[in-house]
Amino acid sequence: MGRRGLGLCLPSFFVIGPPRTGSSWLHEVLQSHAVLPTVSKETRFFDTHFDRGFKWYSSHFRRRKDGQPIGEIAPTYFVSADARQRISNLPSPARVICIFRNPVERIVSLYRLKSAYGFIPWSFEEALIKDPELLESSRYSTHLRAWQRALGQERVMPALFDDLQR
Repeated sequence: MGRRGLGLCLPSFFVIGPPRTGSSWLHEVLQSHAVLPTVSKETRFFDTHFDRGFKWYSSHFRRRKDGQPIGEIAPTYFVSADARQRISNLPSPARVICIFRNPVERIVSLYRLKSAYGFIPWSFEEALIKDPELLESSRYSTHLRAWQRALGQERVMPALFDDLQR
């Protein structure tokens, strides 16, 4: 359920990455069952735009119907220590789902996406050396354990994309 804190409704759940683990697909699936950000799939509030304040964040969500959960699908939060700390400090506890995908397939997919958008000009081998996000976001157990330590193991659920899709 949505939670009230700071006078605003806050998410009761977050689906965090890492990137290229099915977050766009899951956003489509959950759209009719939960209140998700309306302007964009990702607000980047807890890792990048926290200085804009909770009122700005709350403005990204439509009014919820009774009993409808509020959530955010945010792949970039997975490796962000800032996001992890800020979410753990929310006035009432949120649940976090970490989605994982075959790490080699995921890195190749992320490389192709970044390359297609012109974010990285290098070959795949060069990108593995020059773009730290490619490998850092694949350190699944390191980041999962950090989330579990910050929020408690009972509030952080690991899931495999293939299982969710089935």
